Amino acid sequence: MATTTHMGHALMAGVATEFIPTHRQDNDTRVVMNLGLVVPVSVEDLVAVLWAATKGEGRDDVAAALADTAYIRGAMAEMLFGIGGDGMEAARIELDAAKPGSWDTERAEMIRPIVAELVAAHAAARRTRTARQVPHPRTSDEVTQ
Repeated sequence: MATTTHMGHALMAGVATEFIPTHRQDNDTRVVMNLGLVVPVSVEDLVAVLWAATKGEGRDDVAAALADTAYIRGAMAEMLFGIGGDGMEAARIELDAAKPGSWDTERAEMIRPIVAELVAAHAAARRTRTARQVPHPRTSDEVTQ
């Protein structure tokens, strides 16, 4: 039987992003429901999630991954979905315990400015949408009726 990968969809920094929901990858059971969530996250949450996503990778691979904004959004969405809030908290605790000067700390410092750029892009998109009086997709008449 052929397997199908059902893509997850997330709005990351105001940009529609597809990712592979961990439990759906190569899962051949029939999809019967889609689930939509709003997950509030902080900058440190996002840094920890991207840090966990790049764990075990070398400097060149991390630098290449961080240069690809689409990859970053997808990786963060996939990790947030896959590890959940408890995993995100565990990653934050592990990152906080990293030794100064270690590769773990250096990797986090590579990630922080990238996350800051994503947050800034999201804030700019929100300001633009608000200035143009564009309704949010979840509150449009079609959705709320």
